[in-house]
Amino acid sequence: MDTVKTFKKEMKKLFVMMDKEDMDRLHKIILEMLHDFVSFCDENNLTYYFIDGSAIGAVREHGFIPWDDDVDIVMPRADYNRLRDTYEANYPDKYIVEAPFAKQISSLQFMKIRKRGTKYRGLMAMGPEYGIFLDIFPLDYAPDSWIHRQFCNVGYFILKSLHYSVAFYMLYDEVFSPHEKECSLNLRIHMKIKRLWGKLLSKKPLRKWLEDFDTMTQHKPSKYYAYPSDTFAYNKQCYPVDYFYPPRKVRFENMEVNIPNKTEKILENIYGDYMTPPADVSYPITGCYEVDFGEEK
Repeated sequence: MDTVKTFKKEMKKLFVMMDKEDMDRLHKIILEMLHDFVSFCDENNLTYYFIDGSAIGAVREHGFIPWDDDVDIVMPRADYNRLRDTYEANYPDKYIVEAPFAKQISSLQFMKIRKRGTKYRGLMAMGPEYGIFLDIFPLDYAPDSWIHRQFCNVGYFILKSLHYSVAFYMLYDEVFSPHEKECSLNLRIHMKIKRLWGKLLSKKPLRKWLEDFDTMTQHKPSKYYAYPSDTFAYNKQCYPVDYFYPPRKVRFENMEVNIPNKTEKILENIYGDYMTPPADVSYPITGCYEVDFGEEK
């Protein structure tokens, strides 16, 4: 059982239902954040690529998928590290950076750039700021050996599960415990087990778990790229380097952004027929339970 996903299903009343007006407001803020991000990357010669649902939005919608509430970006490791170490200092009153090896971490193994003065708080957000965010994933080399990549596939999945249990334990009393009595017996049992497991694993601090994962996923230069900190299986995130480089420019809303050179092959591998929108489109009940759009322009 995925304890957090099951909690979301059973406790839907806690989460924000985004209607079109809400999504438009959220997209407006994210687009402003993207303008800053793209400008910073261009000025500092940093490479980035839209991926996953954001790449679908770029090639199919030429902008946001109407019901999508986030943006996913990957950056080659060296550029990712430079962004992590310099971005917040350039916008100290506007953004906060959460990432392994940054001053502030999240519960996840990749970077989040959050806008100060806003709130879009999910179950596993660590704080102290919970702003609307961009997700930035490091793009690392993957082993040339197929067998080695299979070992990575299993190992990285296990590592993600372990550190996620530690984060669950750290957030349990604040986020999950107040609603425990409303959950099904089966879920309560799994929550207790996950909390105990996380407590035992927390002998190693969450920051160290995240930093170790960040280090372990870096491999020597090869013919393949991967972004193992994303949520998909490692096997669905390994591609020849020329699938990414050189980047292509496409329109996204009122700006141009980079997508992988062979975006279509990547999206087909992950989603199949990604150009046909789902028939039953509806605005999501998000994993977010606190929203504040801040002072909008």
